[in-house]
Amino acid sequence: MENHLKEINAVLGVVGSFVCLSDGSLVAKALPDKLDAASAAHIATQTLSALDTSGQRIVEADLIYGQGRLVLKNLRGGVLVIVCARNINIPLLNLTANVAAKKLAAEIKPARAAAPEPVSTPAPAPAEPAPAAAPKAHTAELPVSNVTPTPLYAELAQETRDLIDAAQKLNVRLCAIDPIAVWECCPRHRALVSAPQKRQIEFLAQSAQSAMVIRLFEQKGYEANQRFNAFHGSRRLNFSSKSRELSADVLLDAYEMYHHLDLKAVAAANEKVLPETPLLMLRLQLVEMSDAAMRDLCILLLEHDLSVGPEKDKIDASQITRLCADDWGWYKTVMLNLERVEKAAGNVIPPAEQPTFVARVNRIKQAIDSAPKSLRWQTRARIGESVRWYETPITLNGPARPDLAMG
Repeated sequence: MENHLKEINAVLGVVGSFVCLSDGSLVAKALPDKLDAASAAHIATQTLSALDTSGQRIVEADLIYGQGRLVLKNLRGGVLVIVCARNINIPLLNLTANVAAKKLAAEIKPARAAAPEPVSTPAPAPAEPAPAAAPKAHTAELPVSNVTPTPLYAELAQETRDLIDAAQKLNVRLCAIDPIAVWECCPRHRALVSAPQKRQIEFLAQSAQSAMVIRLFEQKGYEANQRFNAFHGSRRLNFSSKSRELSADVLLDAYEMYHHLDLKAVAAANEKVLPETPLLMLRLQLVEMSDAAMRDLCILLLEHDLSVGPEKDKIDASQITRLCADDWGWYKTVMLNLERVEKAAGNVIPPAEQPTFVARVNRIKQAIDSAPKSLRWQTRARIGESVRWYETPITLNGPARPDLAMG
């Protein structure tokens, strides 16, 4: 456990960290001698216990005091406590802490055998043997994992197909992003794909066809989110269907969360499912990443070999390299995520296939590092992490931003 704590302590702004059980007893610590771990453990366990008693399922908590703060990660049977500076970059800390918390939870699990940790994703099934190298293998020729999708997955997939079929009749180009895109793009490794957790579907469309998109969803019984669409409609539309209990997001021309990813060419093409390269880049731009998104990254890189330039059923590494060589913000996030995904692979990918996966990750990192950087990249690199390098994602329940309404 101490090795995981040392990884957390290496993050800029972290003073120390420790793990305790629900009764406050210390399991492992990496703290300066001057800090009283017992008092901090008491505060952490009492805080999470009080929140649990109130009926709230708390994954983490952030307690600020004076010039410092305690970041608590609920390990379901224990608590990871991180003592850090008040002004620490929390998203950057989470890049390391969330991965470490998952490993720590697994290590303290035997001590809490009476209360096993819930499993939110299906256990990976043994992957099929990799096919012999062929000169030009296509997806249709690859062995397909005969895994049956969950009922929710099947329902969302059917609704996605119905909407795309209806869009084609109106000459509207609608491309599925989630939740079926990874499933469709990775036929050999469907046993590893996470089951969807939300009743939500996502699409990509052209901004020039936004009025037709609204008409399409209304014809299919969806209700437009008027307030959200009024402020963000030039970039993103949101709809809901009460009868189906479904939410639908439509991104227009680009994907914008932590970074901007131009998808005009894909939106204009007659694609029913987002291709593997932009699908990978959607996840590589995430500063804060869920376990499901991390799993998707692993599966996409395992399923698809790399290419230089567009090539069927392969990830175009040159697209990723060009973007990272021009934009330091993209570079920073992508390189952090490649490090993260390499560490997480052991929990997702079968041992026999890990060498292939690691080799592909290293090839991408080497291509990015060796690519000539633009003047814009070099200028921003001098500033570094002292200034935030990513945007704050737009959320459905977030405050309205009139500046975005003007496109």
